[in-house]
Amino acid sequence: MKPSPEPTTRTLRVAAVQMKFADSMDGNLGKIERAAAQAARAGADAVLFPECATTGYGYDFGSLRPGDVRRCLTAVGDIAARLKTHLLVGSPVFAGRRLFNGLTVFNRDGRLVHVYAKCQLT
Repeated sequence: MKPSPEPTTRTLRVAAVQMKFADSMDGNLGKIERAAAQAARAGADAVLFPECATTGYGYDFGSLRPGDVRRCLTAVGDIAARLKTHLLVGSPVFAGRRLFNGLTVFNRDGRLVHVYAKCQLT
């Protein structure tokens, strides 16, 4: 019987961000970018942001348009690509005309690779 090869050790460094929400999506994008950059400099492979990080909870969700969400999430993807870091960002997301509380996942190339629509209460 051949001995098993030595296991390779791989580390995944995840940073979790707590943030005080800004009063606009652009303000939250700035906060996301600063926190992601700080985490990337510290060696994080992935950065996890809170629920509704793109809008905050005080947003008038009835006035939210799909184009606003797309623009914001495109900017998050650009941040992920620029920093070469995976970003997991809470954001409202549209599926057709329906709005969901989602978790969006961007790879280090800035590509949106997964969206999870929250379906359970905390």
